[in-house]
Amino acid sequence: LSTSIADGTTTLYTQAMKPVVVYLAGDYWGVHHLRERFSSDYVASHMNVSAESVDILYSSYGYAQDGTADDFQAVKAYTQTHNIATNENYAYLCEHIDVTSLMDWYICRTYMEDTDTANIRRCRSAEGDGKWHWMYFDLDWSFYSRGSNPVSSILELADGDYRLIHAVLASEAGQDAFLKRYAYLMETVLNEDFINTRIDEILAPILSEMPRDRERWNRSMEYWNSCVQQLRDFTVDREQIIIQDLQNYFSLTDAEVEYYFGSLMD
Repeated sequence: LSTSIADGTTTLYTQAMKPVVVYLAGDYWGVHHLRERFSSDYVASHMNVSAESVDILYSSYGYAQDGTADDFQAVKAYTQTHNIATNENYAYLCEHIDVTSLMDWYICRTYMEDTDTANIRRCRSAEGDGKWHWMYFDLDWSFYSRGSNPVSSILELADGDYRLIHAVLASEAGQDAFLKRYAYLMETVLNEDFINTRIDEILAPILSEMPRDRERWNRSMEYWNSCVQQLRDFTVDREQIIIQDLQNYFSLTDAEVEYYFGSLMD
């Protein structure tokens, strides 16, 4: 669900998937989801570049899965020694990272309230635009906890790429872009109607198979149905919770809230 919401609707790279029924040595193993793997080949095919040109990094520390982390570490170091609030330094940052991609990663994480931000992936290619792009990955904590401050609590976590997002938000232009992007995504995909439609689309091909799957794993359909309902319940009044937390975190006036989110509050 989390992956498919971001797939094709944001700038994030996602893993294509399809449901399959698995048998091992003739034994029934139920419903699983076959996924793409994030690799240099994946990035090469999606960016139309060579696999040898690809850098993929993982974890908050920016370890290299493929290629090298040198450029990324240099960008992070730059944000620690320069005031990104200035137009010149913000422009430098925008030359090295896809700022919208970073925003999308944090917007989707905060809306879905997934606090497991340490297991993070980014990629770039020297044959492409040379910028770092974010990959939406490891989302099993999404749509679970539902607190009153989902945005501020995740933005303040000292892992993931918090140094970069804080640098972006320190800029007036960056904060303005972040708030406008948040409003746009809530108008289009991060809302109750879109997510319920996506849930229905995901359920359709597997629903008839789920009783057999649940029997295989000694679990009840009643519990499974309650988990599906929990996903639906999560989105109720979600926009209001998000907007209130954004107002508190950025100290927005009521007029500014109306400017950014007025269409969501009608």
